[in-house]
Amino acid sequence: MFDPEAAKAKKDTAALKKKAFENIKSWIMAALPEDMKSEVETVATREFQCGDPSCAPIDTAIQIFFKDQQRKPLQTGLPKEADKLTQADVESAVDMLLTPPPEVYDHRSHMWSEKAAEALGRLKLFCLPLSHLSHFNARGCIV
Repeated sequence: MFDPEAAKAKKDTAALKKKAFENIKSWIMAALPEDMKSEVETVATREFQCGDPSCAPIDTAIQIFFKDQQRKPLQTGLPKEADKLTQADVESAVDMLLTPPPEVYDHRSHMWSEKAAEALGRLKLFCLPLSHLSHFNARGCIV
């Protein structure tokens, strides 16, 4: 049977998520250095379920793709639903992507360490089931 209240709630939730994704994208662009903004092709965000019991139930992935196809995208995951993320969460993630301290990012393997996860308040691994993501650990999770 059709439930108008459930339909309204679903529509409201979809609008809230859409606004959250728009905010995240604008916060990402605002956090980028001016000289890098013109190099960005697109910013993508999405929510995903990790499936790993140590992950948050719903995480939000952010990806920054560049016009230069030879340049690898910047990408990470945050352990919150999109509508729960704050501008500070996103700015911290972008800052870590742009300037990872040497002790938290292995440039040979392109993998984040546990210290990086802690620095971002990301105490868990973030599994992204996308074959084109490049920053995986041995379990197939972005860290």
